[in-house]
Amino acid sequence: MVVNASGLSHYWFEKAGPAGELLDVLVVSGTFDLSADGQPVPLAAEQEACALHDEFAGVVGTKLHRAVMVRDSDLVPYKPATDILVQGHAHVPDGRLSDAWVAGVRIGPVRKLLRLHGPRQFRRRWPGWRLDGTEVIHSLMLDYRLAYGGCIDIPAELQVDDQAEVIGYPGNPAGLAWLPGPATLASLRKPLRRYVQSIAANLQEMPAPQIEAADMAVHQPDQAVATQGLGPWPVGGGRVPTILPRTPVTAVTR
Repeated sequence: MVVNASGLSHYWFEKAGPAGELLDVLVVSGTFDLSADGQPVPLAAEQEACALHDEFAGVVGTKLHRAVMVRDSDLVPYKPATDILVQGHAHVPDGRLSDAWVAGVRIGPVRKLLRLHGPRQFRRRWPGWRLDGTEVIHSLMLDYRLAYGGCIDIPAELQVDDQAEVIGYPGNPAGLAWLPGPATLASLRKPLRRYVQSIAANLQEMPAPQIEAADMAVHQPDQAVATQGLGPWPVGGGRVPTILPRTPVTAVTR
């Protein structure tokens, strides 16, 4: 039995250890209101319950590769460090409109900066692609679906062993503007390679990333760049595109 007089949310569960022994794991989760000028953060009047599972937005059926994680589970037996995750919108300073600005988070010596853009397009112009048509906005949702990445569904007739496949950017398959480069195309089976090449060849324009690193701009759809964002990241951070299995998942959608 757990007696909790803290006012915080808690959850107790058993977890098998490395040798098969049962361990008692107690998770305590607190919700606090932000404060200004370095003042202590006060306990929020309404406490959120512990997250018992990962929560996703954008799940379409079993297509977890097109989803983004909005909250990761609190039920972990060991957490050696502190996660700093930011959700919501980033606003242009002073309430102005802008087509691009830098935003981020800093805690002590640690900081993460992003360059944010209004909606814009990649348009095909010989001999490649050109960024064009950036709109001005006053805020932008911090969402990996607006960052560089993406994936291409493979039709049933090109599946291998009756397993559906997706070719995508593993750092962020839910993102925007990615197209496979020569190295990726060379690794594909010939029918699949021809299919992907035909899709890429017929594209004349597509949405460009609105979220990128402050010091690394995205100029081309087949550029190898690290995924950028401030939220939880449910997929591996590799930079080389690959074929991703379409795995059934259980998820909560928002």
